[in-house]
Amino acid sequence: MSENAAVALPLSKQTVERIDAAVRTGRFDSREAAILEGLDALSQRDEDLEQWLHRDVIPTIEEMRKAPESSVHSGNARQLLHGHLSEQLSRRSE
Repeated sequence: MSENAAVALPLSKQTVERIDAAVRTGRFDSREAAILEGLDALSQRDEDLEQWLHRDVIPTIEEMRKAPESSVHSGNARQLLHGHLSEQLSRRSE
């Protein structure tokens, strides 16, 4: 059986209204359930971010360190991306 503890937590009126609206719609049984789902979503987001960093970001950084000449300078990245997107859009309109 879980032990309950009372917590006084100042929340904005808008936050309380959002929580209460979620309870009123029946999506949640209580304010606590709504807050717990939010905390679970934050934990999942943190886990997903950690996985992405290890799966994609760290290997990319390691590759760039091994072959810095293959990377794109940040000043050119926006221009290259814009050109790529423009090319993709023109292909779709054909």
